Amino acid sequence: MGRIISRHIFVHVAITTVILTFVLVFGAWLTQSLRFIEVIIEQDVSVGRYLSMVWLLLPNLTSIVLPICTLLAAVYTLYKLIADNEMVVYKSVGLSNLQIATPVIVWGLIMTGVCGFLNNYLGPKSNEQFYGIRNEITKEFSSGLLRDGSFNKLKDTVIYVGGHTDSGQLEGIYIYEKGQAASSGFTVFAQHGFLQQEGGHGILYLFNGNRQTVDGAKGTHNVAYFNEFKYDLDVHRNVVDKVKLHMTYGFSQLVNPPADVAPATRVKMLVEAHKRVLNPLFVIIFSLFSSMVLLSGQHQRRGRWKKIVTSIGISLALEIAVIAVLNSLAKYPSAISLSYGLIFTCGVLSIVFLMRPEWLEAVIRRYSYVR
Repeated sequence: MGRIISRHIFVHVAITTVILTFVLVFGAWLTQSLRFIEVIIEQDVSVGRYLSMVWLLLPNLTSIVLPICTLLAAVYTLYKLIADNEMVVYKSVGLSNLQIATPVIVWGLIMTGVCGFLNNYLGPKSNEQFYGIRNEITKEFSSGLLRDGSFNKLKDTVIYVGGHTDSGQLEGIYIYEKGQAASSGFTVFAQHGFLQQEGGHGILYLFNGNRQTVDGAKGTHNVAYFNEFKYDLDVHRNVVDKVKLHMTYGFSQLVNPPADVAPATRVKMLVEAHKRVLNPLFVIIFSLFSSMVLLSGQHQRRGRWKKIVTSIGISLALEIAVIAVLNSLAKYPSAISLSYGLIFTCGVLSIVFLMRPEWLEAVIRRYSYVR
């Protein structure tokens, strides 16, 4: 009898988790994919290549929603058992709270392993491929950027080309680059030039022109004439490298960064590494905590929604608190220990109260009496 009941609960929580994960991941994936739709429009990328790029977003999105989906599936499954009076039958045949919760916990352990695999192996690998394709598209875009008679905007730069010659030379080139915080912008005019790839960069060689700047503080206009001028079109490189630091490194690379990495960056890498460990742990903790809350007390119609709100609300609050504490590592060196302490304390208390539900009921009665 116990095996049949456990199999019944396990199948229900597994199917619910898969359905919820599919729906949420598909919605999030569709939203993220629409952000890159301009890649097709502006950069003349084929639909097949676009899909091969956005498909690589799935492992990360799945690892993000999996803890929440497992929590919701556990809450829904146990709530249905209570609402359909199945829980009364299970307890009448002698099953304890821990025995009833075992299928949910086992499923939580399986999803913890899946989430850990996504976070620490498949996710970084897919991110590396994603940004590799994005880099290739950026380079190809730089090569095909300079179209006749159109203003082409790239980040803070506008480039105009009057025309192309049969030999591939560019005629009538205009470049305007918006100034950053520490420097003013500039404008470049050139009679002709050509584009060449060097070291993965699109370098624009300009000839017979001038470079104009305006000093805002002094109100002066400066013009410098040149015979040859080199302009780097690879404007996305810094952005990609910055993202790559946190997204494509493996766990061992994050906890053992190179010696030349700045201290602030080293802290960010350490935080990212521990997030990849804590995120899978949320799955099993949510399974334990939701089981403990929903299986406690008398299974009456009154108070069911309070248990649902309590299990979901406290679980989400725990996740937010742990991540917030971990993000404060730069200020508080003990943040890592405190984060794991919160996780394991919640897990141990959930197991204890599942084994001894009367202790939890005593705590609740004492709290109600004090109020």
